[in-house]
Amino acid sequence: MTEPFEQPPFPVAALGSSSTEVFDYIFGDTPLYHPLWAGGWSARGLRAEVEGGFLASTVAKLPRNTRILLNFGATDICFNLPHKVREEWFYDYPAFLVEIVDGISRAHAVLSQMGFDRITAIFASPVVALPRSYWVEMDALFLPPAQLGRMYRDTARLAIARGLPVIDLIDRLIVSPERPVLRPALTRKQPNHHASFIATQEAIWAGIRHLPDLPPPRTPFHHTHYPHQPYPLGMWRLTGQPRPRTTR
Repeated sequence: MTEPFEQPPFPVAALGSSSTEVFDYIFGDTPLYHPLWAGGWSARGLRAEVEGGFLASTVAKLPRNTRILLNFGATDICFNLPHKVREEWFYDYPAFLVEIVDGISRAHAVLSQMGFDRITAIFASPVVALPRSYWVEMDALFLPPAQLGRMYRDTARLAIARGLPVIDLIDRLIVSPERPVLRPALTRKQPNHHASFIATQEAIWAGIRHLPDLPPPRTPFHHTHYPHQPYPLGMWRLTGQPRPRTTR
C-alpha cells in the first residue's frame, strides 16, 4: 500500500518591527522562514504603501503560497504615540488606533493584490511595564504602561471588527484585562521594552500552530537571547537589503 501523500510545509514570512524577532527563535534557520522585520517599522507608515512600493519589494521574490504574518502596532503605541503627544500635544487616541488598523489593512490589500492569500495580522507583543527612568534614558515621554497596553489590546479588537484575519495572543501573555501589560515572568532580567523571546516563544507557537502548512518549530526551542543587532527600517530603505539573519 502506498503511503498517503503529505503536503510539504509552505514558507512563512514575519514582517514587522523588532518585536518580530521572536519568530527567529521559533523557526530558526530553516530556509522556509523569512525574517523580514526591522526596528521602527510602524503600522501607520503602511498607509502610504502602494503596489510596487517598499512593502511590495520586501516580498516580491517570495512564493505566493507564503504565509505572511503582519506583526505591527507595538512601535506605534510604545514609541510613535509618546513622541506625538510630547511634540504635538496629541490626545485623540481612538483616531490613532484607527490609523494603525488602516495601515495594517492597507498592507493586507497590497499583498493580496500581489497574489498572496495567506496573510494574517498577529498581536503577540504586549506592552512591557517599565519605570519612568527607562524612558527618560531613551529621551522618550513616559505614558502609563496600562494605558498603552489597553490601546494595544483595543487595536487587535478593532482589526478584528474591521474584518481582517487576526491572531490575537494578547490575553495569554498579559497580567489581566484590567492590567493589560506583559506578565512579569515573561519580561527580561534587565529592563527592556522587548519581551523575553525565550519566555514567550512557546506560547506564541501554541497560538499559531493551527495555521495550515507552517514549517515546524526548531527543536528544541532556542534558550539564549541573540545579541541585539540594530537594523532600523531606514537602513533597509537606504540599502534595499533586509537585515542580516541572526538565526542559527
